[in-house]
Amino acid sequence: MKNNKRSWAMGVGAFALSAMSAVTFAIDNQEAHTQGQALGNQRLNDVGTSQFTQQNAQQIPFYKENPIQQQSYDGGFGSMLDIGMSRITQSSSYTSGNCDREQFDPQTSAMEAFGPVKWLGMSEAEKNKAITDQIAFFDQECDAINFLADDYGWRVRKEIHPDDELNVWIPDKGESVEAGVCSEQTINIPAEFVVESCHETSSIERRYCRETMNVTCTPQPWDGCSPSGVLPATNSSDTNTALYHMGNGNWHLSFGTIGDNYWNGGRGTVFDRTLTVDIDNVEKITKFDLVRVDFDDWYLLRVNDALVYMGPFSGDRLELETYTKCVSPYQKCVQSSGGDNDYCTKWEEACGSLLPNQLRVKYGPNSYGNPERKQSHSRNLSIDIRPYLKNGKNRIFSRTIVGGYGEMYSEFRVRAKCDPACHYNWVSNCSPFNQVLLR
Repeated sequence: MKNNKRSWAMGVGAFALSAMSAVTFAIDNQEAHTQGQALGNQRLNDVGTSQFTQQNAQQIPFYKENPIQQQSYDGGFGSMLDIGMSRITQSSSYTSGNCDREQFDPQTSAMEAFGPVKWLGMSEAEKNKAITDQIAFFDQECDAINFLADDYGWRVRKEIHPDDELNVWIPDKGESVEAGVCSEQTINIPAEFVVESCHETSSIERRYCRETMNVTCTPQPWDGCSPSGVLPATNSSDTNTALYHMGNGNWHLSFGTIGDNYWNGGRGTVFDRTLTVDIDNVEKITKFDLVRVDFDDWYLLRVNDALVYMGPFSGDRLELETYTKCVSPYQKCVQSSGGDNDYCTKWEEACGSLLPNQLRVKYGPNSYGNPERKQSHSRNLSIDIRPYLKNGKNRIFSRTIVGGYGEMYSEFRVRAKCDPACHYNWVSNCSPFNQVLLR
């Protein structure tokens, strides 16, 4: 009995709830319609902005009752594509001040912006700036159209290097499924909702350009051209230096002075002189010969410390030294046989009179000579000194020892390779790329 009573009670309750819901639903629809209609009529009169009139339209900046461009829309039935393409074409060739298609007067617009009272108090410079700002305001329309519609070459482009991290970027773990590729699935009932993500990278375009240098050379002789990289200089005011073209590609380089007895040496004097030759490229020198020397009394020449020539005798040095000279030499017996028939068995050189502080020239380990040779020497030579030369500064050192009066002169013959006579020009198809980068 208890279970039957519970079933009867639940059935009566369900019937009563169903009846109440049906009555309430019908009353709500009718009441909502009535209240909505009353609210709409009330707000129609209360809200002024819902009534579009000529008076409140004038409050909109740059409003025109009959805009010029409305004729392009054919009452709302015109082709929007044609209108857009026409505006793109117009904007691409506009100049400042002619972008505005509604023919607003910049001065009038500027006056309206500042008001008549303030406008009268402005200087001419301030008025001109206000008019210029108004023109720039109108030009913004064309600038925006060009930015959105013009060729992408106007925009700054950056090519991503193959090794750049952005070029090999992949989403963080968990952002995508199936290695970054979105899958397509047919969803059946019951509906299922799945969130998937994918990514892709693409290159708009790759362009390459080439710059080529075209070189044209005319034939030149092997050598005999100016040794422009040979610059002589001397450190002595009494030593002349000369470099000039003799003809046939030979260049004359001299060091010293041709003359006789212009140096006074007294009993013996050393005259050291140095010629510095600066060479850009020693490989270009095809000839650098010592061809002549004039000297009185003794002469030595070194190139970068290498001995090249010495006269009048061969040797390995040229030095002036002091010694004591014997003026009365004789033979002295230092050992005899003894006995009744005594006789000398050993003789030695001896000196009865000495003369100190004498000068002599040493030109070898045991080779000596008198400083005064009483003779001037002039000798023609052919000694190649290129093995001793180097790039940069080269030191040509001469030493002359004069016993009384003397002189020194050295002469060289120089030839140099000819530089190629070439000119070049660049051929490039990169100009369009440079113009894009400079924009």
